[in-house]
Amino acid sequence: LEMMECDVAGASGKWELQGNGQVKGFGDLCLSLAGPEAGLADVANSAGAVASSTLDAAAHGASKACDGEPSSYWASKLGADGPVTLTLDLGKAELVERVALGFEFVPQSFSVLISAEG
Repeated sequence: LEMMECDVAGASGKWELQGNGQVKGFGDLCLSLAGPEAGLADVANSAGAVASSTLDAAAHGASKACDGEPSSYWASKLGADGPVTLTLDLGKAELVERVALGFEFVPQSFSVLISAEG
């Protein structure tokens, strides 16, 4: 991409903003955004996941917490003794600027711990 005066760009400077957020440019090709926002990516998507408690491993196992499907989720057993942990292994060091959590049933308390040591 090159920034220039609109009058100088001529036909090569014709871009059309689409309703789905894409920018249509050359013929039928579109410029599309990957990730939830510009510059962001879901680094936890498909991460290795282990939980200390799981309600139903097949339906709501730890891997469901980071499978990229909005309709699936991890669920721990109700009334589990002691703290319940969900550990994600991103596979490599990542810059984490934001953590987004969603709860069906809000826990009494929770913590987010980040470690470069695994």
